[in-house]
Amino acid sequence: MIDQNKHFFKISLSGFIFFLLFIGSVNFSMRTSEAIETSLVDLSVLHRIVVFFILFSFVFYKLPRLLKTIKKNNLLKIFLYFCIYRIASSSWSVFPLWSFYRSVEFTIVFLFFVYILSTLDKSNFGLEKLKSHIKRLCFFYALLMFTVILGAIIWPDLALSKGNNILPQIKGIIPRWNSNGIGQASAILVGISIVSIFYLKDKFSFLLLSLSLPMLLLAQTRSALAPLLIFILWFVTKHFSYLANILTYMISFLIFLFLFITSDIFITVFDYLLRGQTSEQLLSFSSRFIVWEATLQNVEYNIFRLFFGLGAFAGGRLIAQRNFESLSEGAPITTLDNTWLELWVDEGFIGVFFGLYIIYLAFLKIKHAPVGFFKAIGYCLFIIIIFRSFFVSSTFLHTNFFFMILIIIAVQLDNLRNFKNERINI
Repeated sequence: MIDQNKHFFKISLSGFIFFLLFIGSVNFSMRTSEAIETSLVDLSVLHRIVVFFILFSFVFYKLPRLLKTIKKNNLLKIFLYFCIYRIASSSWSVFPLWSFYRSVEFTIVFLFFVYILSTLDKSNFGLEKLKSHIKRLCFFYALLMFTVILGAIIWPDLALSKGNNILPQIKGIIPRWNSNGIGQASAILVGISIVSIFYLKDKFSFLLLSLSLPMLLLAQTRSALAPLLIFILWFVTKHFSYLANILTYMISFLIFLFLFITSDIFITVFDYLLRGQTSEQLLSFSSRFIVWEATLQNVEYNIFRLFFGLGAFAGGRLIAQRNFESLSEGAPITTLDNTWLELWVDEGFIGVFFGLYIIYLAFLKIKHAPVGFFKAIGYCLFIIIIFRSFFVSSTFLHTNFFFMILIIIAVQLDNLRNFKNERINI
């Protein structure tokens, strides 16, 4: 416990850069879309530009070391090829400068996480350092959640949307953070807390669970709650004896049956899941089916675009504008609410192939690791992020730090397994 806290609170270069990167991902801008079109840069986004140039300079200085690390692992090489392909797509993009900037930004963030990986040796000390990075990221998100709570106290009318639901839906005001983002982060933090409580039994994990679980319920993000329940089911199955699992399932079924017969609790739960929507809206995944159908109607169909797309980070932006015009929605649509659909529109079938292959390699590396803390964390991130990828477009964004941590965990577990096999062969 002492070693873990020492690594967690130790101020290192990578920890300081990580903190700057996280601050750079936070949205302090209160501008409307019209204001953004008038002026792309103002003081509210200046911190992002500053952080980007600091990170770019750092990564450029460390580039030889990073490339050496990447050459040693097939997953990192495929990820780098994906980054290069995204940058190259700016040459045929519908918004070339936007594609180039966002693709370079994504690549720089990936290379920074490669740097973190390069600081981890193939020993228990390396695992402790990785554990401290995971803990540090959880701490950053906990601080961000406190700003959401503070916003709900100061501006309750803006932060809490009651609607027809039994609970208000919460969002961040300053900095801005939508309910979907809060829900995904909260679900991941709940999963990490459960794993950490089981393996580490530290106080920080109990505090993190006490914060993230209420935030998950208030965010009302069903596509985050469902995969969390799937992960918890896997965790219970893998970490308890067969008899204990059978007893757990039997008791759970009896409680479920008793509550179903004797109380209105399931009506309350259904009302919570309905979130004040009509049954038609629920069955259309909060009107996502309508957006996806509009996307298929508004996309350009030709051989080149099918395979190469409209340009990284640009195609989805263009088609979202067309969707907004054709659907006449009340609020502007900025994404396609589906990672794989947006990846296809942006980068074609080649981009989808890269995305699927990266996910596949990461899964294999985590699957082959022995059951333990990092495998459980890896599965938690994998299940929640992949499930959510069918309802959001943020999986392959530079701000999805938990996805980058998933890649780091997969590579580190693979490196350790290969290292042990080499020692056995010697």
